[in-house]
Amino acid sequence: MSLSGTPVRKAAHGDSPGIGDAPAGGWHVFVTGLRWIALALGAALPFVAFAALLALVWLRVVRPRLPRRGEASRD
Repeated sequence: MSLSGTPVRKAAHGDSPGIGDAPAGGWHVFVTGLRWIALALGAALPFVAFAALLALVWLRVVRPRLPRRGEASRD
């Protein structure tokens, strides 16, 4: 594995951020936030699917076989 970064350009005298840099920076932060949300959802999705499968098995197979609370055996 190798990591490489983009070299940082040194700011020249008078090269300060302008009004046009704010929307570009905001868009970059917005897209980065969406990527993190997608990453978190992608990481959680297998666990959510497994939990849904367990809930389905419980509701369809196990729960109908349990005795009901309201029923009392009358002799």
